Amino acid sequence: MHVCVCCGYAGLIDQFNPSVEVTSALRDRVWSEFAPRLPVVPSMLLLPHAGSEKYESFDEAFDSYDGVAREERAAITYLVGELWRRIGDDSQAVAWFARVPYKVVDSTAQEYIVAVARRQAEEPEEWLP
Repeated sequence: MHVCVCCGYAGLIDQFNPSVEVTSALRDRVWSEFAPRLPVVPSMLLLPHAGSEKYESFDEAFDSYDGVAREERAAITYLVGELWRRIGDDSQAVAWFARVPYKVVDSTAQEYIVAVARRQAEEPEEWLP
């Protein structure tokens, strides 16, 4: 994870590529939501949180179900688990992967996400086939 020391935006390295076009809506949201939370310090080398902590907000938002369609909850649950796994918190990752089957609304259409969650919980891989 990478985080901008000026505005607090966090994302993958390729999201910081100079060729990436940032929409005005995203720019406005970052400056209104993230930037005001950054402390005013003499050196902007100090950040209040690691970039990976920005993804912890997914956990909180998911529990409230605001804006999360029922048919998307299994995939989002898996993705939250995957984010925890990628930042090295295996216990959180496995806990989220275990929740995936309980979020499925169409077992036939969503069987792949259950299988991927199970595999990532038991024998995680960086690249999925």
